[in-house]
Amino acid sequence: MAVVTSTFIFVYSGETAEEIWKEREIFWKQQEIAWQQELEALEKQKEQVDLVLSKHFIDHKLLHMLPYTPSNSHAIVTAFGEDDSERTPAWILALVLFQSLNETKTRVPNKIAFSYMPVASVPLVARNAFIRLGVDLRFVGNPPIESPSEDWRNMWMRSQAFLLTEFSRVLFMDCQSIAIDNIDHVLLTPVLPDHPLEDSRLVFTALRQDKCDPSDSCNERITASPRFFVIEPNEDVGKEIVARLVSKGQAVKLKNMFSTEMNNILLWSPFQKDYYDWQVGECGCEPFVRREMKTISFGCLTGNIFGDVMGRMWMEKTCSHEWSILWIQLYSEVMEKLP
Repeated sequence: MAVVTSTFIFVYSGETAEEIWKEREIFWKQQEIAWQQELEALEKQKEQVDLVLSKHFIDHKLLHMLPYTPSNSHAIVTAFGEDDSERTPAWILALVLFQSLNETKTRVPNKIAFSYMPVASVPLVARNAFIRLGVDLRFVGNPPIESPSEDWRNMWMRSQAFLLTEFSRVLFMDCQSIAIDNIDHVLLTPVLPDHPLEDSRLVFTALRQDKCDPSDSCNERITASPRFFVIEPNEDVGKEIVARLVSKGQAVKLKNMFSTEMNNILLWSPFQKDYYDWQVGECGCEPFVRREMKTISFGCLTGNIFGDVMGRMWMEKTCSHEWSILWIQLYSEVMEKLP
């Protein structure tokens, strides 16, 4: 008996499973991109609504977010002294500075405030505010001698930034300053190849006028500023600075920190762009109008915001009103969120 068998061969001419998967993957990626764009658009709309509702005071559309990758080896540091009075507590100045850094969307992960007072002497509401802003509040310690002057004290507190050797780069900002644009990128300032000294002795500084007079503020900005600078911490250099301070005593002048006071210990170099540490009185000067300002100083190395500089700028420099209003807005945001 013969057995007959039949073989049927089906030829599938459609897409393979791998091809179908690739098509779906492309579709999913396109959807993801579309959702991300929609999310970014909604975030920008929210930023504008928050701006109108005064939930923040600097228009984020105007920020210049230059390339910067957050690094745990970077820190922004400030320092404040003892309370001048109950009306103008020194810690308020530091809180307003860090509020401005939040407003300008800083990506630097470490923020430190040196207090000349023991931390326990800082009011609890202020300590909680530093925590809310992500700031590490530290007692700067006791100086080697009794402080003979305010300039000496302020320079000694700055010297302690050189001892922060857990960081590779530190940006110091005077507490009577605010950021009006993002400044993270200054921590990446490159050292020039022909720099003659080891990097630990090089200080990148903002520029300032030699004079400090809000009513006459259109002089040359050619002097190193101790209000805004970047360093590479080094314990030996920090100790040399303190030794020089002890030897000079009351003769120390803060404005000369990077010139005559620390000659042969530090070498200063200006930032490539003169965007930093513009004092409020300079707002009427032609360079101020032409440049991208990134930080504003209210201290002018002397006085205090409440009693001196703010009163003068309201009366003498109408162009500075917007900066005083911004400072007050930042101040009100800090105070509103105090428990």
